[in-house]
Amino acid sequence: MSLDAKEYTKMLDEFKKGRKAADFLLDFADLIKANSDLINGDTQNSIQKITDAANIVHSSIEQLTTSVNEDLNKIPLDELEIKDAGKKLLLYQDKQHVILHCQQQMANHQKGSYWYNYWEGILNNVLNMED
Repeated sequence: MSLDAKEYTKMLDEFKKGRKAADFLLDFADLIKANSDLINGDTQNSIQKITDAANIVHSSIEQLTTSVNEDLNKIPLDELEIKDAGKKLLLYQDKQHVILHCQQQMANHQKGSYWYNYWEGILNNVLNMED
């Protein structure tokens, strides 16, 4: 069973949380390092282990992120879903606002990515709809 675009995106959001957690560990190691003269014991060894672990986690998350993005970008767009999404947006906003919203969403994503193409598809459908 394969994942859909929303499930891949949720996974990518969790990866962002993982990267933040690794960054917090690096910040923690910096704090301990800055105050190591106030702490009894061998802090250098512990700091190095924390830093190494955080860097491994960060690198691993980046590798996973790349793989998941590649899989997400291989998912074909559902033209019916895109048309329906455009129609639903037009229920709540006028055409100009929907166009602007689509352009803003496209700016949040890399050109050629699944979500860029998704929003571009909605934009094109809305532009081609008669008023």
